Amino acid sequence: MPLRTKPTSLTFLLLCPPQETLLVCSVLAFLALEVAVDTLFRADAGCLSSVSDAPCDRFRELLRLADVLAFTADALALETPTAARSWRRPSNTQQPQTAGAETSALHSNIKSKGQNSYYYAHKKRENVEIHEWDGNAAPRLLKTQSAADPGAPEVTETIVNYAWADGKKRVSVYLALPGIGGHAEEDTQIDWTATSLTVRVKHYEAKTRLLVVPKLYDEIADVKIKRKADQLVLLLTKAKEFSWHSLKKDS
Repeated sequence: MPLRTKPTSLTFLLLCPPQETLLVCSVLAFLALEVAVDTLFRADAGCLSSVSDAPCDRFRELLRLADVLAFTADALALETPTAARSWRRPSNTQQPQTAGAETSALHSNIKSKGQNSYYYAHKKRENVEIHEWDGNAAPRLLKTQSAADPGAPEVTETIVNYAWADGKKRVSVYLALPGIGGHAEEDTQIDWTATSLTVRVKHYEAKTRLLVVPKLYDEIADVKIKRKADQLVLLLTKAKEFSWHSLKKDS
């Protein structure tokens, strides 16, 4: 029996158009397999009834083609569900995926595992200053900080601990200030009257030290200062040679 179906016509069924999905390809492969099986039965009958080898050669070609079609159909049947989804054209009505949906998996992982989350450990943090070492061991400026405003008033601290001693002509006042001997002399200011005394030591340990005696025990005629390594000694000259029982006079 002459064969009207050629192997090339069956092979054409496997050439799936690129614009179609793999689901259509699998259907075409199964149809081609049915045609191949039907052709095999007819070719088998022709081979058995013919005395020549031509029908048998055609039968063997169709048998090989049927095996290829069967394998292709099985492979497409397995790949179709996933492949069809990947080849499906996007719908015009499909809403674009929002940024929140894209990061939902990351946020869910961080929420469930906290700081142990892989995403938490590798997540980039915003507003974080990053310093990377370039391999150069030379020192470099990483950060600048504005200095204190020179016009701002300096903190003043009152001197409450001091000692004094009465003499025949002078009264001595002792102020303990460690390191005052190396302090600038112009930063030590003394204001006095016959009955009052004020001492200011500026820029001492970033402060102004202040001693105020608004009313002395008796009148004075002069004030001199004597500087030592860790002490200031104020020498008050008495206006009258009277004994002082206190540095301050009770009001």
